[in-house]
Amino acid sequence: MFSENYPNLDWWINCIGWIELGNDMYSTSWVRILDQGGDCYEDEDSELLDEALDKADRWVATEMVERFGEEPVKRYDD
Repeated sequence: MFSENYPNLDWWINCIGWIELGNDMYSTSWVRILDQGGDCYEDEDSELLDEALDKADRWVATEMVERFGEEPVKRYDD
């Protein structure tokens, strides 16, 4: 179900790095996207987890094209 709703995040997890959910002593964000170099993306504005995951999936779609030259699994046209 996660890969169906957030296919670009699924790609990130399987190919590049990992994601973290929930706040900790260093961050109050819902979602953080990381790679071996550290934090790549952090969402501190969303009020709901689904909203934060959707924004993160959209961010990965952009990164796939700009940083990796890959076609996003799911493309967003906004």
